[in-house]
Amino acid sequence: MEVPGSLKAEHEEIWNLLERAVAEQGAIGEAAKAVEERLRLHFEREEEFALPPLAALTLSGEEDDGPRASCQAHRAIEG
Repeated sequence: MEVPGSLKAEHEEIWNLLERAVAEQGAIGEAAKAVEERLRLHFEREEEFALPPLAALTLSGEEDDGPRASCQAHRAIEG
């Protein structure tokens, strides 16, 4: 299952901002490097394990397939 596009975009935006901060000189750049080190593994794990099951859910309720949607969500959670 794919990570929802809105969440991918949010992660990309965070990484872009962080890359700019890492390029800064002095304390800001050093602090940004520390944040980057800590966030990288978190984001990788989040995108691998936590976010894909969200693809099975609908936000609008317009595409509610009842049991089919429930089975998709269960399969996503079970892996």
